Amino acid sequence: MSKKPVKARPITVEEQVARHIAAADWVEDPADDAWWRSRRPDFRDNYLTYAQQIIAIVRAADTRSQP
Repeated sequence: MSKKPVKARPITVEEQVARHIAAADWVEDPADDAWWRSRRPDFRDNYLTYAQQIIAIVRAADTRSQP
């Protein structure tokens, strides 16, 4: 019997970046929702904060580079 595909919930840009950073640090698949959700809330919060800081830096640099 085949499993029904699980519909992915939409995630924020911050969470996407946080997952990629965490996955790179821990050698995991950033798309693995089960792995991300199994981490403690403070783990996810730390990576989300880090992602927000990175996004702010990129947005500021992008704003400065536009005429």
